[in-house]
Amino acid sequence: MKVLKFLMLGIIISVLWGEVIVLKDGRKVDCTILTSSNDSLVIFNYRTEQIAKVAFDDVLRVERPQERIIKEDKPIEYGFFGAIIGGLTALSLQSIADVEDPRIVAPLYGICISCGIILGIRVEGK
Repeated sequence: MKVLKFLMLGIIISVLWGEVIVLKDGRKVDCTILTSSNDSLVIFNYRTEQIAKVAFDDVLRVERPQERIIKEDKPIEYGFFGAIIGGLTALSLQSIADVEDPRIVAPLYGICISCGIILGIRVEGK
């Protein structure tokens, strides 16, 4: 049961982690959510530089200002998967052509893997 509570707390914190809490009375609080309990949030208020407790019943929503949201780019992962696909393509071409000559096989793998990396990175950028 303790593990379940800990997981739920982690989910709540990750979902509610924001820099602006909008209260039902219309006020906005610039803060960081430190933790939560059954009925309230413990926050660090940037303006007053104090730790405070806010009841869930008083919270309308939690926001993150647009200028603080950073798009997560993953060109390395897409390039890696492109390299795998390029390597598999080269292996398939080698099997189809039934070639074992290293003077042909090495450039074939180099070209296919390089093209896979480039195409993987370019696909991610769209």
